[in-house]
Formats: sequence, C-alpha cells, structure tokens
Amino acid sequence: MPVNTPDAFQGIDRLYGDHAYRRLSQKRVYVVGIGGVGSWVVESLARSG
Repeated sequence: MPVNTPDAFQGIDRLYGDHAYRRLSQKRVYVVGIGGVGSWVVESLARSG
C-alpha cells in the first residue's frame, strides 16, 4: 500500500525508507526541560504537526 507523504516530509522517505513517515507520524514525543535549546525544539515540533 503506498504511503501518502506530504511534500514537506518527502526527505524522510528518502532517508529512512518508504514507510518511515507513517511510523513517525504515529509516535509521541516528550520534551523535558524547555530551556534555550528545548524551546526551539518544542516550537519546531509544534509547527511540523
């Protein structure tokens, strides 16, 4: 079954394989310590959906 990956995330398929986007989209991420670097990470994760 083909995976319908949005254009913004096509690089994930090229780097990690055909079904990587589907597997990653089903995962959850927890960020502990939102300091200098963590705040940028949280913002990037939130913007990427």
